[in-house]
Amino acid sequence: MSSNTLVFRSAITERIVKLVAEYGYITSAEVALFTKNPQTAMSILYQLRQKGLLTAFPTHLRPPFAYTLTTKTKQIIMSSGLVDFIGPFRPHKYKETQFFHDTTLVKLQIIFEQILDSRLKQYMSFKRLVRDQKANKKICDAEMTVAGKTGNEKHFAVELELSSKSKQRFKKGVMTLADQAKDRYDAIIIIYSWPTIKGNWQEALKEVKNLHSVDYFFISKEDFIQNKQSCKVEDINNKVIPLF
Repeated sequence: MSSNTLVFRSAITERIVKLVAEYGYITSAEVALFTKNPQTAMSILYQLRQKGLLTAFPTHLRPPFAYTLTTKTKQIIMSSGLVDFIGPFRPHKYKETQFFHDTTLVKLQIIFEQILDSRLKQYMSFKRLVRDQKANKKICDAEMTVAGKTGNEKHFAVELELSSKSKQRFKKGVMTLADQAKDRYDAIIIIYSWPTIKGNWQEALKEVKNLHSVDYFFISKEDFIQNKQSCKVEDINNKVIPLF
């Protein structure tokens, strides 16, 4: 237990608060990934709301409510040194069209932390990447540094694709990412919602393969969330391999 955990009296509460600071908001579905029980997740969020640490707002989707930090909590975590970054989210900025993308990104971080444990040396969200680079330019949805079994470290980009785009727009985005990634990452993990999205990625990458020397791995969102312990991915040629 860290010394800052004493501020919130439990490691779970600290974890929730840190994730909300990073991503802006959280729902019971994400909290349930580490409580292992949806009812327990809802109970914890209710208690945090009652204590004035979180405030709820309607999502108009499922789950029906999301939770964000109160001004009181922001003051506590900054003064205690629990976090060095609080995202710019405010409830009035909430957009239903971004809800599933936003909440899935939170789920991905939680799952990568569970899979890798102490091997995960660093995990940076897109919002933190934008802040640190001082440029509002898309690179990837997250990046992480992972210690290999032999002690070497590898740098991964994580890209979440939940919606289809036109082939022209898709190819342009892939080329931009591939060009930016070549000196930055060892591999890029593409987590997709539909097989057609994976196919579009593979098709575009085969056309721009000379722009990079980075490995690309694919896994569906459902497989990643439901079968996180096995965590097997496909390469650009559909060969199934363990990711870590």
